[in-house]
Amino acid sequence: MGAFTSTMMAVGVGLQAVNQFSAGKQSRDAYNYNASIFDAQAKSIEGKKVLTEEQHTRMIRQLRGKSISAVASSGYDMSGSALEVLNDTMTQAYLDKNTALYNLEVEKIGASSQASEQRRQGYQSERSSIYSGFGTLLTGGSKWYQQYGGFGKS
Repeated sequence: MGAFTSTMMAVGVGLQAVNQFSAGKQSRDAYNYNASIFDAQAKSIEGKKVLTEEQHTRMIRQLRGKSISAVASSGYDMSGSALEVLNDTMTQAYLDKNTALYNLEVEKIGASSQASEQRRQGYQSERSSIYSGFGTLLTGGSKWYQQYGGFGKS
């Protein structure tokens, strides 16, 4: 009966350690999957940035054209206060454009940062499981040795 009990104890400890190793890999895989979602989000934000820049540039050109056309059709000269208003309007439009691009860049950096954090947590989770698995093997081996008096004894 002693050899059977001894073998079952060793198998149980081994299975527990394998389970811990497996759980660590699964956890790392889940974190890496989450990281890939954040990477895709960052890439999407980059595309949105390009689109936003094109839209703002087009809007600024239209605004400038309409403003110059309105001043010219009214008979005013493009100098003095009319020029200052146009300049102020263009400055504000460029400021809006740059603010929108900045906000998207901050959003993209946040998504990239979250992806990196997910990868780090996955790595740590896997390492922790490996250490736990080896700890289980060492503890189980020690208990086995204490209980059965070493190799070759039953």
